[in-house]
Amino acid sequence: MKRFLTAAAAATGFVVLTASAALAQDAQRGNELFQENGCWTCHATEGQGGRGPNIAPGPLPYAAFAAYVRMPALEMPPYSLVLLSDADLLDIHAYLVSIPELMDPDDTILADH
Repeated sequence: MKRFLTAAAAATGFVVLTASAALAQDAQRGNELFQENGCWTCHATEGQGGRGPNIAPGPLPYAAFAAYVRMPALEMPPYSLVLLSDADLLDIHAYLVSIPELMDPDDTILADH
């Protein structure tokens, strides 16, 4: 699936950005946009999935993410530039990148009291 999305991004001419470039965007605004645009209804409030797939932590690279959001292959509605600008999409991706990995409960150290 990731290989298809990367190929789709290349075919559509999306600019490839590194994770560090996406982090330069506004993750807090991306969170607000994620909520306002209803992304949470399928991907839950932190991208951990539900009706839709997990998209965070560790989202697709921006180019593949953008290609899929603009022209999804499954049940997700397409988000054109009219609905979601490239700047907004960059902020949403920055939000997803900012979500930390979940801690493994087995790695949790509890202090004895």
